[in-house]
Amino acid sequence: MRGGLERWKRGADSGGIKQAVRYAFEGTCDSHFRTSSGVAALESYANAATVSRFIVTDDGIERDALNAEQLRTWVEGRDPLTGEERGRLILTPNADLVLDGTVNAPKTFSIASLIHPEIAAEFERLQDRLRDRIVRT
Repeated sequence: MRGGLERWKRGADSGGIKQAVRYAFEGTCDSHFRTSSGVAALESYANAATVSRFIVTDDGIERDALNAEQLRTWVEGRDPLTGEERGRLILTPNADLVLDGTVNAPKTFSIASLIHPEIAAEFERLQDRLRDRIVRT
């Protein structure tokens, strides 16, 4: 399996929170552009649905859905539901905002899943187990 990691910084040659939220809702990133349109990004947030947030507790993994404003609040270091500050806010330009990891399975898994429903269901369960293990780690 292959994959990759993408990191968004608070301000070192990046759009910070704007890019992180855009990636979460659109699956794209404008980090390769030297300038980007904040207004266009804000317009796209208004039309977005939600993203899943996974929370590890003593009882297991909980999941909820965040809209664009809640995600922005969470990335800024506050609880997305209450607005309460959480953790220690690091304001340096090199501070990480979001770390996104992607695991790409071999194409043969995807092709086999298209052909056989039982393989497709097991492949989905495998991806869920991978996600849960990564979230716990």
